[in-house]
Amino acid sequence: MRKFFLILIVLYFGFQLVLPDVKSQTQNYSSFVQPPYWKLSPTATPTPSPTPTPPPAEECDVVVESGESIQAAINSRSSGTVCVMPGTWNLNGQLVMKANVSVIAYPGYEAYDWSANTISEEHPHIIPGTCQYCGIRWNTSASNSEFSGFEVSGGYSGLDIHTSNVTVRDNYIHHIYYQTILLASTSNVLVEHNRTEEGGQYCYGWPNPIDGTMVSPRHCHSVYLSNVNGFCGMNDNIVRENYLSLTGGNGVSFNGNDCMLAGQPQIVDTLVEGNIILNTNTGLALWHGTQGTVIQNNSITIQDPYTPPSATNDLPASLRCGIAAWDEVPTKINNTFSLKSGYSQNCQF
Repeated sequence: MRKFFLILIVLYFGFQLVLPDVKSQTQNYSSFVQPPYWKLSPTATPTPSPTPTPPPAEECDVVVESGESIQAAINSRSSGTVCVMPGTWNLNGQLVMKANVSVIAYPGYEAYDWSANTISEEHPHIIPGTCQYCGIRWNTSASNSEFSGFEVSGGYSGLDIHTSNVTVRDNYIHHIYYQTILLASTSNVLVEHNRTEEGGQYCYGWPNPIDGTMVSPRHCHSVYLSNVNGFCGMNDNIVRENYLSLTGGNGVSFNGNDCMLAGQPQIVDTLVEGNIILNTNTGLALWHGTQGTVIQNNSITIQDPYTPPSATNDLPASLRCGIAAWDEVPTKINNTFSLKSGYSQNCQF
């Protein structure tokens, strides 16, 4: 019996010896366990995790962050693609494109969505400034490139293209002093899925019969194809599915007059299709020196023609047209018109 009591005493004190260790481990573990929900503060608000910068897309050779130089990234490449993250760049100068180097918004941050006709909240925005010729510039050697996904505003020029084999798409271009998108003696240029508005804010270079000045909204256009004497010859350009609005001139304008008079190559085989043209002063105008132009499936609405702040609306009656053409009779298929009184759908001179 005495032996039995000794065993009980040993077991009792042994249990007491190990119990503090168990209790201590339980307390330490509890510090990692969230307390029951009824012990949480009712006003506690979780801190959102910062949105991580997405890894470079496969097509990006260089990624430019906000505050970094886009021009330096272009200059650093002999070929490839420069991707630009959202941000605002005030240039007070030109952004000069380079042969075989494309400049695009980082995938997912394109400024304009053609299918929804919406402007994204986050995208790269370039403000060239109003110094002469400040804009996005392609010199004659800067072929084989793309510029897409940007907002461009507040520039002397918008997109100023003087070379061939170029694509511009998904851009939102507005409040430009002079030409919004200019194609000067170019070939194989695709202008697609862009939105333009309020171009030609301070347009000049054309006589204004109302006040005798050279300030006239008729000289500035949403898309302008100009065959420049000395560099004559334009072919296979495409203007497709753009939203072109609010300019003192034309939605799409052609000028091949000087090259035609010089007996030089003309503007040949241009396709203008699927565009929405809204409240420009003329829908399309083909001013001499064009051949093989196809104009199809465009919607042309002119109910309240736009007058820029710098000039009176000096549009002569002969240009109050949905489509106006000189010399060539272009191929016209399935275009629709909503025109104010005094306008004609088609004018042939």
